[in-house]
Amino acid sequence: MAPVIATQSSILEGHLIKISTNFTNNHKIPPVTGDSQTQGNIFRAGSKCALLNTMEDAQYKFTPVQTKIYTGTKWTPLTENEILLQMDELECNNSDSSLLQNVTVLSWDVSCQEEFRPGFYNEILAVVRRILPDFCCFQNAQHDFRAWVKNCETIREHYYLSNSNLDYIDFESDAHNGLLTLSRWPGEFVEYPFIDTQVGGYLLACQTVINGVPVVAANSKHQILGRGMTIKYANDILSAHGNVIWLGNFGSEPNDSEEDMPGISSTELDTSVRDMISSYQDMEEIAEVKHSDKDKMLVRSDKMKPAHYFTLDIESSENRPGVVGVIHLK
Repeated sequence: MAPVIATQSSILEGHLIKISTNFTNNHKIPPVTGDSQTQGNIFRAGSKCALLNTMEDAQYKFTPVQTKIYTGTKWTPLTENEILLQMDELECNNSDSSLLQNVTVLSWDVSCQEEFRPGFYNEILAVVRRILPDFCCFQNAQHDFRAWVKNCETIREHYYLSNSNLDYIDFESDAHNGLLTLSRWPGEFVEYPFIDTQVGGYLLACQTVINGVPVVAANSKHQILGRGMTIKYANDILSAHGNVIWLGNFGSEPNDSEEDMPGISSTELDTSVRDMISSYQDMEEIAEVKHSDKDKMLVRSDKMKPAHYFTLDIESSENRPGVVGVIHLK
């Protein structure tokens, strides 16, 4: 059974979302049915594995990541053909009246002291249940957070899950980034490690199709030390794709004093980073209240336009707030 997807029926108002908000993203599509003999080949030749194929001959190493769905008793990995069949089914069911008008995205660095995690994690999942973002991108998602996510009934019903191989992750080190992405759309996940950057980390990309258009939703975290190199690395990877939503923690604050690379000041680096991402629309520019230079929501597409950007106001004020964006599909 595929997760259910919806057509957003309302837009968030104001610049803060509280847990009590009544906003929902509550529309659904029929479960995928049929088999490979009866489904169309809409994505077989065109957008199939475009993210992978683009990089096959490039210098960037990548690792395919399992896409998992909850099948009633457990989280089950999908094969590539199963993912593509579900993409095909969405396209076959599309009509002008069923096309999505807006995409909602959530980004959250979920790092937290151990004693505060249960309450903090509950608040995060309460937000997900009420808003049902199309994409949820989490950074610093440790093993216990992933367990909370996998046990959440709403997530089991509505989301595809990136299933990174956590065996290689050392959660005592800052280099792992702990990236986790949830998608309400069937898609393929790929990890790109930041090789030759001296600081480790990686980009987690989800390629899917919305309204018949290939879309890449990228999730990344960049350490303050080394962010110039890793942001450039990620930007080079994503530059090959026309419709990109890039979320994450960019490790930049106006008063950072650390130097990213020898001979480059923090101010010069921030200018360099802004130049690197100048082709993107920064969703914070439409916000009424400035949040943080660390948390970025970037959009680069002629088919998508930022509509709203909000900071999440939750009870655990000591922890990092999340950010939500609404993107209008043209």
